[in-house]
Amino acid sequence: MITVTHLRLGPHCPTALTLQDGPNDRLRSLAAKVLSPPEHDLWHSFGQHKKQREWLAGRLAAKIALRRQMPRLGPLRTLSLLPREGRSGPVAGPQGWQVSLAHSGAYALAACARHPLGVDIETRTTFRPEILPYFLSTTERDLLGPLPPDDPRLPVLWAVKEAVLKTRLARSLAEISDIFWTGWGHGCRIAVKDARLPCLTAFGGIWRGTAVAVASAHIRTEARA
Repeated sequence: MITVTHLRLGPHCPTALTLQDGPNDRLRSLAAKVLSPPEHDLWHSFGQHKKQREWLAGRLAAKIALRRQMPRLGPLRTLSLLPREGRSGPVAGPQGWQVSLAHSGAYALAACARHPLGVDIETRTTFRPEILPYFLSTTERDLLGPLPPDDPRLPVLWAVKEAVLKTRLARSLAEISDIFWTGWGHGCRIAVKDARLPCLTAFGGIWRGTAVAVASAHIRTEARA
């Protein structure tokens, strides 16, 4: 029912998790083992089976990622990873950790760090032409050349830009137009610019037919006279 893989995207090793669909009682049993009481209350309020499965997969992936960094972490259900605001959005991590997670269908991706960091996973493989201007500027589209709806670069670019949004803890996808792709780097590095994150790196690729991405930023320390 559950498979866990630690990917390699540049210097990052995000946790990728697959949670196959199953009976409601099996999902409830897993939720009782993984979720803290406040998380369980929020999870239960979603109602729809699909939403509950995706939300649970994201929390489980994030807690596994945290356990890799914090080996002495107690039982998973003792840790709460709740939204910073409301019922969704950026997660409040423990003890100074920034935690980022994403879920799409049966898949979830998560990572944590002591600096700004974001991840995304995208199972969509086709993009209608009218969607492209929403996340790619005219200059970007010119540089990329012809973009058929099933161009494999499109889900990767979408995932990278969403990962950058999560790095800056954005709550709105409308800000995706602030992020600009400038080229392909070595390996899986992808060159992007964001005026709000001057020290930004991003990496993306394909895992099991889905686009995955990690972005991170480091705070510059100004030299003192």
